[in-house]
Amino acid sequence: MTALNVLWTSSGLVENNVLQQSLAGNLRIYYESFILGDEASRDQPNWQQIFESFSNELDPSFAGKIVLDIECWHVGSDVPANDREASIDKYLTVLDAVKAAVPNAQVGFYGVAPIRDYWAYNLNDVAKLIELEAANADLKRLADKVDIIFPSLYTFYNDPDGWSVYADAMMDAAERYGKPVVPFLWPRYHDSNSELGFLPIERDFFQAQLTQLARSTDTVAIWEHPRYYSDESWLNGLGDAVADAMRAGDFFYKYKLSGNEGKFTSSILSDLVVGSKLPDVVLSGDGNDRLFGVGGNDHLFGGKGNDTLDGGAGDDRLEGGKGNDTYVVAKDVVVEAKDGGTDLVKAAVSWTLGAHLEKLELTGSGNLSGTGNGVANSLTGNSWANILNGLDGIDTLLGNGGNDQLTGGAGKDKLTGGLGNDVFVFASLKEAGDTVTDFHSAKGDNDHFHIDASSFGGGLDEGALAASQFRVRADNVAQDSNDRFVFRTTDETLWFDSNGKFKGGLTLLADLQDGITLAYNDILLV
Repeated sequence: MTALNVLWTSSGLVENNVLQQSLAGNLRIYYESFILGDEASRDQPNWQQIFESFSNELDPSFAGKIVLDIECWHVGSDVPANDREASIDKYLTVLDAVKAAVPNAQVGFYGVAPIRDYWAYNLNDVAKLIELEAANADLKRLADKVDIIFPSLYTFYNDPDGWSVYADAMMDAAERYGKPVVPFLWPRYHDSNSELGFLPIERDFFQAQLTQLARSTDTVAIWEHPRYYSDESWLNGLGDAVADAMRAGDFFYKYKLSGNEGKFTSSILSDLVVGSKLPDVVLSGDGNDRLFGVGGNDHLFGGKGNDTLDGGAGDDRLEGGKGNDTYVVAKDVVVEAKDGGTDLVKAAVSWTLGAHLEKLELTGSGNLSGTGNGVANSLTGNSWANILNGLDGIDTLLGNGGNDQLTGGAGKDKLTGGLGNDVFVFASLKEAGDTVTDFHSAKGDNDHFHIDASSFGGGLDEGALAASQFRVRADNVAQDSNDRFVFRTTDETLWFDSNGKFKGGLTLLADLQDGITLAYNDILLV
C-alpha cells in the first residue's frame, strides 16, 4: 500500500518561500506571472528575459522537482496556431536552459491545456472538447522534453461531482503524455468565481479531492500562498484534513481507475477516453483507445486501433470502427462494420452477437445465455449455468464452470463444457461433426449428449436411449438393425447410423478427447 505523498508549497521562489522550505522540501515552482511582472510582456515574451529573471534562483546541485508554469503562455485552444507554436518553441528553449543549469532535477510544466475549461467536460460540449484535444495534442512535443507533468486542478465552483469529472479529465490529459504526473491542488476557490473566489473550500470537499487523486497518483502538490491566509487556525485545519484523508488508508494505494469520468483523448495519442454522467458523444483517435461512457445514453466511436468501449450505465450505442475492438455491454447496442477486425463483446447479461462480431464472453453473474451470429464465433460462459449456441459457422464454445448447455449449430465446432454437468446438444444432422474436448462421466462432472430424436429420424423416440441402440467397437460398423449410435474406440469418435446394419446412413456425430469411454446412458433423446 502506497501512501499519498503530499508536497506542500507556496507559489514562487522569487518571494520568501518559508512554507515550502519548512514543509515540502523537494519542489520548486517558477511561476511565470510573478517572473514577468508586466502583464503586457506576457504576449510572446523574450525567452532570455524569462530565464534571466529567475536564473539566480537556480541551484546546480538541486535534485528535486522543478515546475515551469505555462499558465500565461499562449498555448491554449483559443490562440492562433502560429502564436501557439511560437510560444511552445520559446518554452522549449527555456526548458533546455533550465535542464542544462540544473542537470539533476526533474523538470516539468505546470498546467495542461485546457486549464480553465471546467464545464466543457460536464456539459459534454463536443465541439469544445475536440478543440481542446487538438490543443493538448499540440503540446506533445513539449511534453516529450519534460520529465514530469504537473496538471493544475483548480476548484471553480462548489460542485464536488463537477470537480470530479473535470479532475479526472485533466489527469487523463496529463497521463496521455506518458510521463509521471503530480497534480496541483489549491485549497481555495478560483478567483474567477465572483462570489467564492479565494475562499477556502470546504474541508470534506478537499478531503474528497485528495481521496480521488490517490486512486491514480502517489504524489500531489498542494500550493497555498501566504497572502491567501491570515491565521494559523485555517492552516492547521487544512493540515488536519490532509491527515484525516491519509489515515483512510484503504483509499491510498496506487492503482489506475478503469472507469474515471469526463475524459476525451487526442487524435494522435492512445489512452483512456471517458465521458460524463450525462449523455455523451465520446470520440477517440487512431490509437488503441479505451472509451467509457459512464452515465447517460452515450454514443461511443472507437475509430481506428484496437479499442475498448464501455458505455457504462444507460442505453448506449457503441461503434468500434476498424481494429480488433472490445465492447463491454449491458443494455447497449453494438455496431461493427464489415472487415472491422476480430471483435469481442463482454456481456454482463444474456447476449446475441450482432453482425460482424466474432467473440462473446459472459461476464455477469447468474445463468446467462450467449448466441452467435452465423459466422465463426467464440462463445465463453461464466461460472454459472449457461446456454451457448453458436448457430452456423465453425464455432468455439467454452462453458467454464456450471451446468452448461452447448449447441455448436451447423459447422464443425469445438465444444468444451468445463466443470459441471454439461450437455452437448445436436438438434439436427447438419450440426454433426463437432469436436468435444472434455466429455466426462464423473460425479459433479457428469456430461451428456442431447439428441433431437425427431430431427435425426431413424425411428428414434424421446426419452432414454436403449442399450440395444448403442454399440462400442473398434470400428464404426453397426451389427443389427437396432443400432443407432456407435462409439469407435480406436479414435474416440461417436457415430450415428440411421438404418443400422444396412448400407448408408452413417454420420460422424462427435470427435471426443483421447482416453474417453462412452456408455448408452450418456445419450438422451429429446
